[in-house]
Amino acid sequence: MIKSQMIPILVKPCFIIFACSMKHNISKNILRKKEFVSNIINNDIAEKVCITTVSYPWVINEIKEAGLTSITSIKVKIQSIIERI
Repeated sequence: MIKSQMIPILVKPCFIIFACSMKHNISKNILRKKEFVSNIINNDIAEKVCITTVSYPWVINEIKEAGLTSITSIKVKIQSIIERI
């Protein structure tokens, strides 16, 4: 089951449509923290990012499970992924 999906709809300025299942941790995090980060990735880490789409229990960090690294974001409180573009 896909837990979230982003679809670009406009390039300049950049607009995206974001959708996620209310059953997954990502929606719970967004509702609780009122913000989220969208990481732009390349093919080098695409397989690892797919691992984060698995439905893990609330206490499991999907980023760590995928072998990716969290980093503090600049403008929001939510962590980002250091391996992003």
